[in-house]
Amino acid sequence: MNAYVINKKRHDIQYLRALSVSGVVLYHLFANRFATGFLGVDIFFVISGFVMSRSIFRLTSMSDFREFNIGFKEFLFSRYLRLAPALGMTISIFIPLCIIWGDERDLARIIAQSTSALFGLGNFLAYFLSTDYFHARQNPFVHTWSLSVEEQFYFFTPLLIFILRKSRKLRASNRILIFCIMSVSLIIYISMKFSNNELLDIGDVEGFIFYSPLTRAWEFALGLLLAHSKYKSKGAEFENKIKYVIFAALAFTLSCNQLLTLNSFYLLLFTMILTSAYLLMAPNLNFSHFPGRVIERVGDASYSIYLVHMPIIYLVFEAPFFKFYFSEKILLTSSLISIFLLGFGIHFRIESRFRLKPHEKSSIRQHKSAVILATCVPLLILAICTLAVNVGIFGDFKGAKIIEMQRKHMAQAMGCVDENKAPGKCVLVSGTSGISALLIGDSQADAISDGISTAAKELNISLWASARSGCAFVLMKDQDPNCEIWREKMADYISLKKFDLLVIANRSNGYQGMKKKEYFHELHKTLEKFQKKMRILIVDNIPEPRSEYWRTNYGGIKLLNVENQNFMITSEKGIMVSTVSSNLPNITVFDPKKFLCNSSKCMLVVRGKILYLDAWHLSVYGSEFLEMELQRSIEKILKII
Repeated sequence: MNAYVINKKRHDIQYLRALSVSGVVLYHLFANRFATGFLGVDIFFVISGFVMSRSIFRLTSMSDFREFNIGFKEFLFSRYLRLAPALGMTISIFIPLCIIWGDERDLARIIAQSTSALFGLGNFLAYFLSTDYFHARQNPFVHTWSLSVEEQFYFFTPLLIFILRKSRKLRASNRILIFCIMSVSLIIYISMKFSNNELLDIGDVEGFIFYSPLTRAWEFALGLLLAHSKYKSKGAEFENKIKYVIFAALAFTLSCNQLLTLNSFYLLLFTMILTSAYLLMAPNLNFSHFPGRVIERVGDASYSIYLVHMPIIYLVFEAPFFKFYFSEKILLTSSLISIFLLGFGIHFRIESRFRLKPHEKSSIRQHKSAVILATCVPLLILAICTLAVNVGIFGDFKGAKIIEMQRKHMAQAMGCVDENKAPGKCVLVSGTSGISALLIGDSQADAISDGISTAAKELNISLWASARSGCAFVLMKDQDPNCEIWREKMADYISLKKFDLLVIANRSNGYQGMKKKEYFHELHKTLEKFQKKMRILIVDNIPEPRSEYWRTNYGGIKLLNVENQNFMITSEKGIMVSTVSSNLPNITVFDPKKFLCNSSKCMLVVRGKILYLDAWHLSVYGSEFLEMELQRSIEKILKII
């Protein structure tokens, strides 16, 4: 075994942990500047295998199953005391905050993900619920997938090696068995990474590779092999100089965007080579007194920092209260400070308190408080929060989300969204003028329904509505069969019912990507079909507030960056709805951008009230804010009738 593994604490490993967790945190905060920071998780896996080698080798070297059974239980419980209390505290703190401040649409998957994390199944649920770890809108507990993978390593690795070692037909050394495990896992990883995905009977191959313990085991096994190597030092002084260079190279790797041009496997392989060399060499690396101590403390608290960073980022950037009231620079700075402060707090008050000392034996009876904190309390909180969400108990306690954001839009409140109901059953306004209008479209139709309804009341016209999230009212084929069914149903209804005005509200911003030509072509055909029978008002080009992430990763869209506010609007140089409809009579385009933005900036708050529900949709107040202009547009159209 590598002689350096027997040291109680290696400061150089704490430096490496600090570097890894910093890379992951900076990646999630500044994805466009630290785009390779996610490799810190892979480094963590290698470190885990390296530092746990003594315990695993001791287990696998036991003489009989009875002795192994006792040692295995003690090993698992020591891992439980090391990992579970900090996780339980993190879940207990942030689940209520996510319910109070977070987006209501995310609550079900947040509760499911955090519950699965408590039982070591976070990677499986992350695969089925979230799939894309790098998605912009993230689950605040999706990062617990790596913790679950690590726990699965701790459970299956010693068990598998012990069984294989005791097999009469296979009597191999630890080193050979670990090498075999690493080789099999690496072969699975490479074959899935470079094979034709269509030949594999897996829905999302990339997601499977990312979350599966089968494709991650080789990193953990690599750490075990490094600890079990017979590497002989070439001289501590010489190796320390080399380690400074390797540490700098790893820091560069975790922060250099240009490296993304490399194949992801080769980038990972390069990182693993650097990490292996770093761990093998002499452990006497020591930075100058103050910086070294700070870096080491970050390494000590790296697990707790890792646990809290995603929930904090989620709350700060997804909770409406924060993201609409504070600038992005303030949010980024406060997030970074909060992550490290809370991470240190949980480390010193919780994580360190329950960690077993060397050679200390443990049992559940001796550590009742740890079990209660790590499992019982978070499960109780999750149960209460699940019940509260289902029965709406928290409805009166969301003051932080602003009153406007609690209120459902009128179309949704009337059950006219995502229900496949005939518009005849969704009457928003009953007028007596004999004039009728239909509001139809995707989620933007719901978002604008309050302003349209108020305008309809003022004009004494009857207003029907039907909206379906993610389904623009354009007669085109769609991957979602429910969208096609809804469109056909609505088209038939419009053809039978003689409306005087058809109000179409689609989020055309969202269709500016790969399908923009198809979308606008079909939109033109749809307008051409219905404009012969009725007047049409198109509500389009609602500005959408976006973060730094969207400026660099949302293709095909022009971003208006004014006073550090990033608004996504339909590209003025691209295909506009107004140009599509310009050669058709009886069609008017209502452009909310003219009233929500001026030459210097777009508005987020008016008279202390938030105009937006989220980064895509107007709030009830934002919709009502446009009522006067909508009324004028409708009035202008109806005067022609």
